[in-house]
Amino acid sequence: MDNKMRILQDGIAQRQRELHNIATILAQTAKGQSNLAAIGRVITIVFGALAATNGAATTLFGEKNVAAIVVYTLIGLTIAAIGGLEAAFKYESKSAELKLLAALCQSTIWQIDSDWQKTVGTAKGQAKVSAARQLLDKQDKSLNDIQTKAAQMGVNITLEVRELYLDEPPALA
Repeated sequence: MDNKMRILQDGIAQRQRELHNIATILAQTAKGQSNLAAIGRVITIVFGALAATNGAATTLFGEKNVAAIVVYTLIGLTIAAIGGLEAAFKYESKSAELKLLAALCQSTIWQIDSDWQKTVGTAKGQAKVSAARQLLDKQDKSLNDIQTKAAQMGVNITLEVRELYLDEPPALA
């Protein structure tokens, strides 16, 4: 492989690794958001069921029982706090969006690999160089789109990916 193609191929491989890393980060973040949403939902349901027993507790312990009042007040505050956190951070919807973005990364990885096999891998001479350049452009656009969408969802992909390259970051041209 001549030097020009080696440079292009290294760039393609670096971008594929970047897509793999971003897909992993997005999938892990989506899983964490999904878990937070599920935990919040379970706590809300359980505490909601407990709050529904307020009338029975009042009958059993009396209207002026301080312990019962404190317990049911804390239950109500917990339900409100969890609802507020979900409303503010939108764990469930953000999780779904991040899962879609991670899937987009994964499908882009396969699409680039297939395109490479169909074009770069089977071409010769200048056609091979041109195909590799087009593939780099396609990868750059995909990486830009994915990173922009992640940032719009509040996920700092740049910081998390850079942490993976502490030894030697790619693209040091």
